[in-house]
Amino acid sequence: MQVIFEHVCKKYQVGDETITVLDKMNFQIEAGDFLVITGPSGAGKTTLLNLLGTLDEPTAGRILYDGVEAGSMAPDRLADFRRDHIGFVFQFYNLIPQLSARENVMLPLLPNRKRLEFDLQEKATELLAEVGLDGKGDKYPYQLSGGEQQRVAIARALVNTPSLVLADEPTGNLDAHIGEQILRILQGFNRKQGVTVVLVTHNEKFAHFGTRVTRIQGRKLHEVR
Repeated sequence: MQVIFEHVCKKYQVGDETITVLDKMNFQIEAGDFLVITGPSGAGKTTLLNLLGTLDEPTAGRILYDGVEAGSMAPDRLADFRRDHIGFVFQFYNLIPQLSARENVMLPLLPNRKRLEFDLQEKATELLAEVGLDGKGDKYPYQLSGGEQQRVAIARALVNTPSLVLADEPTGNLDAHIGEQILRILQGFNRKQGVTVVLVTHNEKFAHFGTRVTRIQGRKLHEVR
């Protein structure tokens, strides 16, 4: 999926003070990119990811997805667009403790299960195998390690066959070795299936996974390589 930011600003009102987080930001993500966004805490990385994921709206400017402006979509259509085209991987795995690994993967599409053209349970099982959790579909989150839980979260993000995956500090709660494994999984889906990946991280050691590397500084995005 191609994403274009045109003069995007994001401001928050805190009491009488207006805080500008992103200012007149212009950049483009090409379909098939693995974009790494680095920057210090408080630079606006998560704000940028929320805008990319249509979870928030810009104060000014516009964001286009394959030429379609997100701001022009009605709320119901925008929610459908998000569900059908965007996958999210978070630092905190956000798994439902009462659900098995397979059920957690199935969760985003369960409301539309009857309208799907594939068997959701079968697809969830296949995705768990692809992320290295073959045979662990019936395990509950408490029975899995942190790295395994993050793999479940990746499988959940991919269950809707998204064209854009947004990963917000997905290695933040993992040691460096497991973090590398998690990013290799995302890199594999990017290379083999052409999924566009945007990774936000404060750890610049992981920048080598990206086909492009950028840094938020001064409320703008700067190309590193």
